[in-house]
Amino acid sequence: IFSLTNQRYLVVAYSPREHSKMWTRGAALTRSTLVRDRAGERFVSTSASSRAGAAKSQAKTVKSASSTKSKQPTEAASLSSLLLTKLNKPSAPKASKETQPAPKVSKKASEEPKSTQKATKQPATAPASAKKVASATKSVVKPSSEAAPKAQKSAKAAVSTAPAKTKQAQKATKKSPSNTKKSAAVATKKQPVNEKESLAAKRLAAMPRPNRSIEAPVNVDTLKRGPEREKQLISVGDIIHGFRVVEKQHVPERNMIAYQLVHEATGARHLHLECDDMENTFCTTFKTIPTNSKGIPHILEHLALCGSNSYPVRDPFFNMAKRSLATYMNAWTGPDFTSYPFSSQNVKDFYNLMSVYLDACYFPKLEYLDFLQEGIRVEMSTPEQDAADTMEAEEYAAEEDETIGVHPVGQSAEVAAPSSKKQKKKANTPDGKLRPKFKGVVFNEMKGALSDPNDLFVRLMQSKVFPTTTYHHNSGGDPSEISRLTHDELLQFHQTFYHPSNSFSLTYGDLPLAPHLKFMNERALSKFERRVSPISIEDEKRYDKPVKVYVEGPLSTLSDPEKQNKIAVAWLTNNITEQFETSCMSLISSLLLHGPNAPMYQALITSGLGSGFTAGSGYDSSYREAVFQVGLTNVKYNDVDKVEKTILNTLKEAAKTGFPQERIDSLLHQLELGQRNVTTGFGITLIQGLTHVWMHGGSPIAALHFNDFLDRLKRELAADPQFFQKKIERHLLENKHRVTQVMLATDQFTKNSTQWESQRLKKIAFRLRHDDYPLSEEELKTQAKKLKHRQSKPDDVKVLPKLSLSEIDVALPKVEVHKESLQDGVPAHLIPQPTNGISYFYGKVNLDGLPEHLAPYVPLFCTALTQTGAGEFDYKQFAQQIEGTTGMFRAYHSIVDNPSQLDVFTPHIFFRSSALERNIPKMFELWNLALQNPRFHDTQRLKTLIALMKTRMHDSLVDSGSSYAALYAASQISPLHRLKESWSGLSQYKLIRSLDSAESLDDTVSKLKEIAAFVLKRHRLSVAINAEQSTMRAMQKFSSGFIGALSDTPSDFHGSWWNKPIDLAAPKPTYLALPIQINYVASVLRGAPYTDADFSKLDMMTSLLSTNFLHKEVREKGGAYGSGLGHNDGVLSFYSYRDPNVRHTLQAFASARDWLAGDNLTDQQFEDAKLSLFGSLDSPVAPSAKGLAEFKYGLTHEMRQQRRERLMAVQKQDVVEMANKYLAADRLSSVAVFGSASQGKEFEQDRNWIYRTD
Repeated sequence: IFSLTNQRYLVVAYSPREHSKMWTRGAALTRSTLVRDRAGERFVSTSASSRAGAAKSQAKTVKSASSTKSKQPTEAASLSSLLLTKLNKPSAPKASKETQPAPKVSKKASEEPKSTQKATKQPATAPASAKKVASATKSVVKPSSEAAPKAQKSAKAAVSTAPAKTKQAQKATKKSPSNTKKSAAVATKKQPVNEKESLAAKRLAAMPRPNRSIEAPVNVDTLKRGPEREKQLISVGDIIHGFRVVEKQHVPERNMIAYQLVHEATGARHLHLECDDMENTFCTTFKTIPTNSKGIPHILEHLALCGSNSYPVRDPFFNMAKRSLATYMNAWTGPDFTSYPFSSQNVKDFYNLMSVYLDACYFPKLEYLDFLQEGIRVEMSTPEQDAADTMEAEEYAAEEDETIGVHPVGQSAEVAAPSSKKQKKKANTPDGKLRPKFKGVVFNEMKGALSDPNDLFVRLMQSKVFPTTTYHHNSGGDPSEISRLTHDELLQFHQTFYHPSNSFSLTYGDLPLAPHLKFMNERALSKFERRVSPISIEDEKRYDKPVKVYVEGPLSTLSDPEKQNKIAVAWLTNNITEQFETSCMSLISSLLLHGPNAPMYQALITSGLGSGFTAGSGYDSSYREAVFQVGLTNVKYNDVDKVEKTILNTLKEAAKTGFPQERIDSLLHQLELGQRNVTTGFGITLIQGLTHVWMHGGSPIAALHFNDFLDRLKRELAADPQFFQKKIERHLLENKHRVTQVMLATDQFTKNSTQWESQRLKKIAFRLRHDDYPLSEEELKTQAKKLKHRQSKPDDVKVLPKLSLSEIDVALPKVEVHKESLQDGVPAHLIPQPTNGISYFYGKVNLDGLPEHLAPYVPLFCTALTQTGAGEFDYKQFAQQIEGTTGMFRAYHSIVDNPSQLDVFTPHIFFRSSALERNIPKMFELWNLALQNPRFHDTQRLKTLIALMKTRMHDSLVDSGSSYAALYAASQISPLHRLKESWSGLSQYKLIRSLDSAESLDDTVSKLKEIAAFVLKRHRLSVAINAEQSTMRAMQKFSSGFIGALSDTPSDFHGSWWNKPIDLAAPKPTYLALPIQINYVASVLRGAPYTDADFSKLDMMTSLLSTNFLHKEVREKGGAYGSGLGHNDGVLSFYSYRDPNVRHTLQAFASARDWLAGDNLTDQQFEDAKLSLFGSLDSPVAPSAKGLAEFKYGLTHEMRQQRRERLMAVQKQDVVEMANKYLAADRLSSVAVFGSASQGKEFEQDRNWIYRTD
């Protein structure tokens, strides 16, 4: 989460960064996608959860965001589309799965650096992935055989729960002095609630008896795993535990056997992918089709994970995150689906998680208080109370009565739960201090999501492209609509869509199929009967002529106000079940937009009309009918029409001339690399790529056959040289369903966009004063106390399945690494691995002694080194050479600190690339050119790259505000983070912004050449090679030639100026005001180095506080989307994400030490945290990344083994000792808030704070 310029998280909630898509990322609990360590190439977590790939808000999982960003493939129709995912999304601002920041666990928390290839995205997200906000305007829930109008009617009937008005209620309506028509909620006010007849009561009565006994349906002791597994003798027509096998195919591309099955009793569909991979995956997906933007699918996804029939704890999802070895836990809400995936390498753990997931999906409790917490509620509060009222819950414990959890039928979030029978309704007499306020996790999450201009742009475009179907609506929820949601609507939605007949489940890995089916049938499916009518979505009604719309967006104070407009043109194209067509369109999208040789890139970005593609640009198959979009950001108002004409003219030219054969060949080469690349988390990637097309009637198995697509494509191209041109004509130029959207940035947008909330709250306050609100002020207070009491009440997590520490192997497996010297003594780490024919090269040069005035330009140097051209090749020709022969050809900066001493570190520049065996000589030839003769003098290209960097960093200020806030705070107390902030934080953004507006770049070119002359020396270089044993000799040979071509002239040493000591005076807290509606809060203290005895103890402390204290205080009580405490690079970082309440959060941070010292920690919590940490350390690592810990971070096998032993030996008293030592009030600390300008007014007046707007 702290590497902002190089990569983004896979899991990012509600944000179209990673491939500009709009998927809802959910609780991303992946050991492999949590917190980045030193080089930003691996995610890890010391806590149990995190959304950044991590837990709802803990160090490990964050419950799903609503749909947009992040980091899941939207090109879901075929494996080729899946591979095209990264190519298809051009240089739109990157961002997932939102990621909700995961706690920063030690950079070295991961024993091996994870492969840098983005698995999805995102998450998320997102993945060619995209996080997509789902939507629709008119109901599309219907039996597939019926007409749309009838479906519309039945769908509305399915979710309508408002009771008829009684005479008494009607009479009350007439008395209202302010309204002639009372809402249904008001009418409900006088109605008695018969619990036995309520929908909630009926649900509870229908629940099966709890079943918490879990026994893995396989013999773990005798089970053979991986390549040694026993092959399954299964044929089409076989019936296995109620499932009929309807299809079986071998998939040679991945050496898998695919089975498609149907559950005979319910019609549930299941796909099993049998392979050698020991990281097994499970997922259940439901079609979830919203008919409004109240966010029902998104909030339901949260509530389903808040307790179930067999596991009636408040938060089984987070609790399982703390006691599992899962490599991935998540939940996603998409435009028309909700998915619940997880992965694990441990057999027992796999079935533990499957039990919890199945119970959560089919038998959730969906209690009213959880609805208030996760969704929406009204509370009476003052700013002071928001910061300090959480302790009232304990005082209320004795007043708890039987009405907790009971909800009035049909009442919305604005209507409180019934008050105690002992309490009579009193007259409303507001005291003038209290005021009503909307609260709720998803409500705040979506306020933050729609504050992002990129998310907002994609969401608005989606609603215009789909004017009549479900995609018109926001499945994640619009805050103004969320505030009107009723609990009963949510219950009805679950009853309608969460049924086996509407489910699509998938299992992947080396575990046998039959036990999976037995487990699913016995624990869930056998409790249901088949529903006759399938749920389907109508095709969109097509426009008969193009549409153009103008919308408003936020104006940033951090960028040129004249160049903040956006424009995009979008077309509704083919049905995604046309799988070959989808793959072809995905390929065409890449040819049009990807890379500097793409015609759209040249026409829009290189021309200077704008500085990057808009979020959402590319081909998006995450809807039933795919969308192709091209747009430009940072456009002057006077250039808006010119951009639209340029897009259309560029398409006409492409349809006329086609694409050069070398570009097509290069793209196919990239697909081949993607097909061969061995990654972790591949089961999750397949879920993202297959489920959507399967859900809409396409074949998920056919989508796996990449070679079939490639063979047919070659035949089509040979038979018709105009093949691609005709696709452009048909789907784009001749397509009248075209939408042009222009977003004009205005300084009134933020005020206007929040006006609805203040107006509605004023109306509620007025009705409270006139005794005209369904509940009195006292009853609202009572409800808030009930909720806070429940949040403070400890859960009996013993009902949840778990592993024991005895199942952890403390011994760290040793990876074969050969340390040798190449030409002229250059040190090399040679690591033989089964890389499936791809060889990986890593190089690093240390920057020790770099002149101080050059240091800020290192990030630009890394970007320009491989993207400005080299030797005789200009930047377009060089890009063509790279795409045609290599993969992942890039340079990036990293800071490697001393494992044994704080504030001692060395900055580095790393090189990374990969190639098939036939292209190894060419790969090193290209590196020779790039390092010896870069074309920095091409100032026009340099200007384009600077503009792209500025756009990406500016967008990430909103999307990843918690990262920037934590990095800024840490820079005030840590020399290492001071340098890191200058490279990846606000300081770097300011430099890039100044370069973007500079009249001349001559001085910048001079500095880049100075850096090259200083650092590109043989004596500064060391290398690592991961490759098959058979290609290792060739890699050594050609890398030695590459080394020999480098200069060996010593560089002048200018001292390690970056290690100068920090000012020990505590810095003032800083508030940076941004054009957003939500806040990002960080508080940072100094920690311990890797080999220190305290390091593992601090890991335990951060995990325990994140999951057991901060999650409750900041997320559940405070309403933030996520929070946690990370330990990385020698600092301890408290953080919150999309947080509505800065004061409350800072108070929670300050109270963390007291909580640990107050004997609140249980033995169970302690054991769970230790189990979770080992799960993070033992997450799978791709062959391309194995054995690199010492090369990249200076961590020897012995250091990592010692850390594991120390972690296992940590005791409870050690953690309390760490809290007293490192979290004491007199410790040096730093606070930073990147937040809402409106909420920042109180800090502007506070002399104890530094208030900034730039």
